[in-house]
Amino acid sequence: MKLMEKTANEKDFSMMILMLTDVLLEGTQILFVGDGDIISQAFNVTPKDNTAFLPKIMSRKKQVIPMLSALWG
Repeated sequence: MKLMEKTANEKDFSMMILMLTDVLLEGTQILFVGDGDIISQAFNVTPKDNTAFLPKIMSRKKQVIPMLSALWG
């Protein structure tokens, strides 16, 4: 998380997300730095300590990017 925060600050990113997909649980654990409200709105979850589990989310191209793009326009 510290490296993600450092990199986001250095590169002036508003958010950085690391996805860890678990095929057995059929979902993705995300670790993020940035505004947790964006994660809440995009995926209808309540993040805690800059992390959240996204059930049934398996694809960044088909599921994650479209949800975030809808918020960011």
